Amino acid sequence: MILNVASAARSEGLIATQLGASVITAEPEPPKSAGDPWAAVDAASASSSVDQNKTRWILAEIEKVTSRTELKKVWASNQPFFADPAVMVAYKAKGKALPA
Repeated sequence: MILNVASAARSEGLIATQLGASVITAEPEPPKSAGDPWAAVDAASASSSVDQNKTRWILAEIEKVTSRTELKKVWASNQPFFADPAVMVAYKAKGKALPA
């Protein structure tokens, strides 16, 4: 029984660290003060982290493409991502690298 509990704890820890899972509590977070500088930093870093993950995802999708037709489909179905200059540079470079 103890081995099962230890194994479950390790599995949950692995899921949390490797897949970005987080614990959802039943109690809501206390409201943050409007003048709290740490709250502003936390909010900014959380949004930039999400943006980085999205950018990483679209860059990986561009890298997977093997034809210009597929590349155009990725571009057409993911328009909001291409507002980022780094994504456009990767898109154009991949387009030049692929055979016509």
